[in-house]
Amino acid sequence: MSGALDVRTSVPGVSVWIGEVAQLCGRWQASLSWLLLAVSIPLLLHKERRGAAVLLVVAMSLLTGVLLASATQARATVPAALVEQTLPLQLVVDRPSKPSASQRWSLATTIVAAGPTPLAARAILMTDTRSDWPVGSTLGVRGVISPGKTPLSYFVSVRGPPNVAPPQGLAAAAAEVRSGLLGVVRERAGGALVAGLTVGDESLQSAELAASMQQSGLAHLTAVSGGNIAIVLLLTWGVVRFFTPAIAPQVCAGTGAILGYSLLVGPQPSLLRAALMGAVLVFSLIRGGPTTGLPALGTAVWLLLLLDPGLAVSLGFLLSVVATAGLILLTPVVTSVLRRAAVIERLPRRLVQAAVVAPVAYLATLPVLAVHGLATSLSAIPANLLAAPAVPLVTVSGLLATVAAPASEPLAQLLVVPGLEGAVWIERVAEVFGG
Repeated sequence: MSGALDVRTSVPGVSVWIGEVAQLCGRWQASLSWLLLAVSIPLLLHKERRGAAVLLVVAMSLLTGVLLASATQARATVPAALVEQTLPLQLVVDRPSKPSASQRWSLATTIVAAGPTPLAARAILMTDTRSDWPVGSTLGVRGVISPGKTPLSYFVSVRGPPNVAPPQGLAAAAAEVRSGLLGVVRERAGGALVAGLTVGDESLQSAELAASMQQSGLAHLTAVSGGNIAIVLLLTWGVVRFFTPAIAPQVCAGTGAILGYSLLVGPQPSLLRAALMGAVLVFSLIRGGPTTGLPALGTAVWLLLLLDPGLAVSLGFLLSVVATAGLILLTPVVTSVLRRAAVIERLPRRLVQAAVVAPVAYLATLPVLAVHGLATSLSAIPANLLAAPAVPLVTVSGLLATVAAPASEPLAQLLVVPGLEGAVWIERVAEVFGG
């Protein structure tokens, strides 16, 4: 069975996902149709049709998902007695602040304590002003916890200014590196998008920029996405292969790049998915054979849901998985269809594939966006086509500047210039198509 259609590693991941969603949302009837789909696809595609084995895997994975989600609920659910009460809260910053649709600023945090009660609940802290608290900072506040729109999500409204403790250890080192890039791009045209696309820091972006990116279908370019891991991994492997073709240095460098970049950016769902997919690809080098397509995606999804069942109800994680699956399955088909045209047939196949990535990913996620009321018009397809070539330029230039900033700020300012120009282009595309 070809790697593109090998769904065997996807069966456990999909089944665990169904079990976790069913437990967290309590929608067993809706989940039943997905369960039937999860069972029928491998039965139809697997040549040997070992139905009993597949059913056993599905059943065990489903049960595992339910049990893991139940344990997560117990740990990450705020007790009803603490909801809508003014309490001393202790929050840890998970991601930098970003502008929201309500012209306020939102900050992704984890509630680690509410009064004397220890918790591990995810919450969005809404503020009226932009905050510069780095990831890993601990905030001591008096505030009110309100339930969010999805399971295991909450909002926190604050009473008075917080007491801020800076991050420690590795989180402090990552914050220092991020601050170096922010110092280089601050107040420069395109700098806000460079910081977002390179290290996932959206705190420099204005509400107007966020709105135009959303309206044009380019909101995924305001922060780090799974594609950044691919760029980092390919860039690292390219440098290592320039010096040696040996596998061991490539494995070590690839692993280090994934871990380092994940630490620098923080635990964002799409990045976690891409990081584990990258780890699967690195592991495939050790085995001596390629692991691509759905096997890598299925393995990454399965591992992530085992490690963090809360991702099962994360919209960002769902969009990342759907977009990646769409790219794996649809990109070869769309490329082959387009190359039947006489003009396009003369172009290199890789160039055509690169051109269709953005519209294919958008079309794959369109049903999910529509269900959640986030869909934009089909003008997002040409907008993504025009913006896509600038993304690697912004990412690579921003990463080089990030690495150089601690040693030499003038060098970092020089290295970031191509990225700033690319970011300005993306902003102009968003302005045109956002209108």
